[in-house]
Amino acid sequence: MKCAGGATGTQSGCPAVRYGYYAVAAVYLVWRTGVINWHSPYGILIYLAELYGIITTGLFLFVSQKVFVPIKSVPAAAVRGGRADPDV
Repeated sequence: MKCAGGATGTQSGCPAVRYGYYAVAAVYLVWRTGVINWHSPYGILIYLAELYGIITTGLFLFVSQKVFVPIKSVPAAAVRGGRADPDV
């Protein structure tokens, strides 16, 4: 399975999705900084909660950029005509 960024099926998510999220999050934070009500304690608290959510999501996308998927393979003994498990 290929995605627009060129990642294969063994990778979690496309690089385009990660970089797209980072770009949109940066633009959102700049916009949100301009429209926040700095005179209200709740406005600052909500902004900090949004900032925490954006940072943790960005860290999740960064850490989980490559997830290994197990690939089912045939044992070498079965390919040669022998039994796969000699103890059975």
